[in-house]
Amino acid sequence: MLNKYREEIDKIDSEFVKLFEKRMDVAKKVGEYKKERNMEIFVAEREKAILEKRTAQVENPEYKKYAADFFENVMRISRSLQSKIVSNNMKSAIEVANLSDETLKVAYPGIAGSSLCPYSKQLRR
Repeated sequence: MLNKYREEIDKIDSEFVKLFEKRMDVAKKVGEYKKERNMEIFVAEREKAILEKRTAQVENPEYKKYAADFFENVMRISRSLQSKIVSNNMKSAIEVANLSDETLKVAYPGIAGSSLCPYSKQLRR
């Protein structure tokens, strides 16, 4: 029975991949449009409205929070692609600094090692 469920999930995931690529193709066009017009990538009000609309479409109330999480991640990924396009293919916003880099400098309020810096323990050498 478990294998049957897994096969069903595999079929659904295959459909997701096709829809994901289609969505990213459109997100890329949006990024190019925004770049040409010097527009912001992130528009909080629009994303909030989209999340509300999508979660309202979910029939099972148990899944609404998961749907919101899913669409937040999809939009974050789309923003990352758009950011890469707008910033002339520099590192995307989703990429993070290499904390092992000896030249890395971080500014934060408080004294060295204060709890205000989430990386303070990692940065101390």
